[in-house]
Amino acid sequence: MPPPKKPRSLDFKRPFGILDKALTKLGYKIEREWPQRYWQVQGARELFLINTRTAHLTCRSILYLAADKPYDANRLLQFCVALRPLNRAMLDNLFNVMFLLDDVPARCELFYESDWREARRELDRVKKEYGHSRRWRKYILGLDAYTRQGLQFLNLPSASLSNPGGLRSWPNVGTMASYGISENSMLPPNREFMKFLHEHFYSDVSQQTHMGGIGAIKRSGFLINERFSGLQKMLIRNKTASLGYSMTWAAAIASEIEDHFKFGLKMDLVILWQLMYDYIEVAREIYDKRYKALLTL
Repeated sequence: MPPPKKPRSLDFKRPFGILDKALTKLGYKIEREWPQRYWQVQGARELFLINTRTAHLTCRSILYLAADKPYDANRLLQFCVALRPLNRAMLDNLFNVMFLLDDVPARCELFYESDWREARRELDRVKKEYGHSRRWRKYILGLDAYTRQGLQFLNLPSASLSNPGGLRSWPNVGTMASYGISENSMLPPNREFMKFLHEHFYSDVSQQTHMGGIGAIKRSGFLINERFSGLQKMLIRNKTASLGYSMTWAAAIASEIEDHFKFGLKMDLVILWQLMYDYIEVAREIYDKRYKALLTL
């Protein structure tokens, strides 16, 4: 994930304003205009709302941490050390949305089965470690009630209570692109794009989040010596890039959902991509690779 060639002032007011309104509208559309064909898919609307609104708030958080305006002496340039993990979280939202859209009924069923599996396994761990503690009693009772309700919600066999590990789990980002596709088959365009995102963006921000190898240097190398002459320029480049990535991933999430559900936000998103295209390098690359064709008017 190379940074922009030159540091730029972070006055992204106009494009972010359009993005902010588009994501707000999208949340309302999902909440109030959920399509009839998915009414019977339990929890589907809620999953798309969670991913959309989480990505929206994460993007706004990055904007706040990275902004130059309004001036705040407590907003340090060094806060850019926290931005790449937030970029990664937004990519998780994007991958979840794309994976869900591949087959909404089947993917939602998989998600909630996995959710129940992990909740039940957590309950077993907590009861084993803290079951004797009165302080944990309320939490354990609540988690127990949640898993029992989940059995009914998912219509799972009661045998799952004793063997939650036998249920399916939600795939990690690295396996989503090839999920359910034989090794010798070509990937469809959406899966090919997911593979591209994983190889060229997600792996990098994941390494930075985990502070592994060169990821630690990319994310926090400047903390070794905060007195070298090029520090300020490097920090501006770093946070400019992070803000550009966050806006790109948010726009991608909105574009994927709009393409599938046809909520009437295509024009808003085309204008947004065109604004970002001129000065956010990653937005230009991602738009050309997928959304130029996807959002054709």
